[in-house]
Amino acid sequence: SSGINAEWPLRPGSSNMKFWQSSHTFQHPWSTVSQAFWRKYPNEYQLGVEGTDVIERFVSDDGKLHSKRIIVSSWKIPTFMKIFFSDPRAYAVEYSIVDPKAKTLTLSSQNINAEWFFLMREKVVYSAADDETTQLQHEAR
Repeated sequence: SSGINAEWPLRPGSSNMKFWQSSHTFQHPWSTVSQAFWRKYPNEYQLGVEGTDVIERFVSDDGKLHSKRIIVSSWKIPTFMKIFFSDPRAYAVEYSIVDPKAKTLTLSSQNINAEWFFLMREKVVYSAADDETTQLQHEAR
């Protein structure tokens, strides 16, 4: 296997400026929240997401589930900018690691088209705060 890493290495000269950050405490156990994560697409509230495809998935020797997925969504591009984009869809790669012992789900995603125009990296961590609540940390750069 390729050894999926849920951390993004910065490219030389790339910005590490944080655009957005949030946190939330779910009043549900980690097992419920982490299962819901895998069921989030497709859904009637995220109509822009056209689909997801699993590229790679394996369980490592330490019991962690590693996944790599492609997410395809539609962009709302202003008409004057359409000449710059050959495809009106957005493609992103998502790397995730589920650690059932530590009760964490860590994922990183990044757009893989229009990278020359903008690069958006997102990191999300779901972790058990206690037996009944789950903490979410979310940031985009």
